[in-house]
Amino acid sequence: MAKLSGGLRPRPLGIQDLLQHDRTLPPHLLDSRPHPRRLRHGRPLEAGRRHRHRRRLRAACVRVPGPIGRQRMSATDLCRLDLSEMAASIKTGALSPLELTEAHLERIASAGPLASAYLEVYAEAARADARAAAAAIANGNYRSPLHGIPVALKDLCDIKGRRTTAGAVVLDETPKTEDAEVTRRLKAAGAVILGKTALHEFAIGGTGINPHYGTPPNPWDPTRIPGGSSSGSGVAISNGMAAGALGSDTGGSIRVPAAHCGITGHKPTFGLVSRRGVWPVSMTLDHVGPMARSALDCALLLNVLAGYDPADPYSADRPPVDHTDGLRAGIRGRRIGVPTNFFFDDLEPDVERLVRAAIEDMRGLGAQIIEIEIPWAEFPLRDDRRFVPVEGSWVHRQRIEDPKLSDRIGEDVMDRLHRGYAATAADYHGWANRQVEIVRLADQLLQEVDLIATPTTHRTAGVTAEIDTREYGRILTFTAVFDATHQPSISVPCGLDSSGLPVGLMLSGRKFNDSLVLRAAHAYQQATDHNTRQPPSP
Repeated sequence: MAKLSGGLRPRPLGIQDLLQHDRTLPPHLLDSRPHPRRLRHGRPLEAGRRHRHRRRLRAACVRVPGPIGRQRMSATDLCRLDLSEMAASIKTGALSPLELTEAHLERIASAGPLASAYLEVYAEAARADARAAAAAIANGNYRSPLHGIPVALKDLCDIKGRRTTAGAVVLDETPKTEDAEVTRRLKAAGAVILGKTALHEFAIGGTGINPHYGTPPNPWDPTRIPGGSSSGSGVAISNGMAAGALGSDTGGSIRVPAAHCGITGHKPTFGLVSRRGVWPVSMTLDHVGPMARSALDCALLLNVLAGYDPADPYSADRPPVDHTDGLRAGIRGRRIGVPTNFFFDDLEPDVERLVRAAIEDMRGLGAQIIEIEIPWAEFPLRDDRRFVPVEGSWVHRQRIEDPKLSDRIGEDVMDRLHRGYAATAADYHGWANRQVEIVRLADQLLQEVDLIATPTTHRTAGVTAEIDTREYGRILTFTAVFDATHQPSISVPCGLDSSGLPVGLMLSGRKFNDSLVLRAAHAYQQATDHNTRQPPSP
């Protein structure tokens, strides 16, 4: 780092900077410094190795007063900071919300094909919100760690005055008159909404391929898919075009693009986050959750998103929880179950190698690794292929029955909807009863272990031009299990395969114990550098 005027160097900014002078965040919250003993596959890293995480942290102090003015980071460097680092700098006045927003808008504008991660960008509205955030903070009205932070919403989430397409061309495009509850919560926290992100049509599919709006390229290899259905949110985070984003997850639509794009994606406990104002796929399986660069960032987002909403009949009336509470407590002594069946069947060799290495890293952090069997694991995906289309066909029954509309829906989506439309009441009743039993068995299993560790997907991202969407539905094999059980589940990057593509580790836990899932993910990310790796420059 260049020496600044007066011989002074900026001190690193961490989460503790957010804690000074108020109680916006609890004092126990971990700062952003790397773990003193980083592991790679269970071994200490080479002495003296400098990680991008540490360099980014040192760069977090982006503006230092002095006789020669101030020193700036490039827009790219600003956009590569973690959300927590941005929040620390905004809180202390080292970074302006407007400067940060302009950096992200510049990043989007210069991203080329990767900019297709967004269906709409609200540049002027974002600038206005950033100015308002700066003024409020200057007047001592700092609302939350999301105040002034640029975020993106999957285009299932209603924003007042904006259309919602759900990635389709057959919906009424009249601007919405109300915000979705998650949108309202983000606005109340002071977040700056950059725009709406791309998705698989109607969020029914795991590839992210969209015949109407195009498919965002994977930042790690533009010839490959980003994963879906929250494709745009995954690409936006991975390429530094948003600090945080919202996704939805019915069979894996947060965690699959998180794994394919090398970011962190958390599917909360069912009912923890309201879905009011979010276009539905399956009312009994839909989840809305955060996508970001780290588990810490996801915890900060979840603190804002979670909460009871009486207008959502599936919303859980639970006491508020600070998901950063105990985040630095680690996982020593925690029991992590590793399935001996199903989840490790027929994996790509690099996926199995990297996931098993990650599990050994967690053993090195003090966790007890326990082999478990999950005999019912195959049923959620088998039923998901039937159950989700049935509930989806109810949502889309008018569009299915009207050829003028159905002809304008993608072939892969219509295939699933037609299968659901043809199901009988007896079929649906049988699947619903089986899900109740699976939830019971999963709850029972997680009394024996604290967490379950598995691969997020059986393979890395496929080549877009070669994708068979029906065959690729298998990408949801592992993630669909924890949608059916309603349990919290997170995907974190655990390395790159031999082609340089990200691999995801999935950690899942007990219902309404999202904090432990996030804590385990955070412990792993503090001990490794996988989540700090960046894709090749566009």
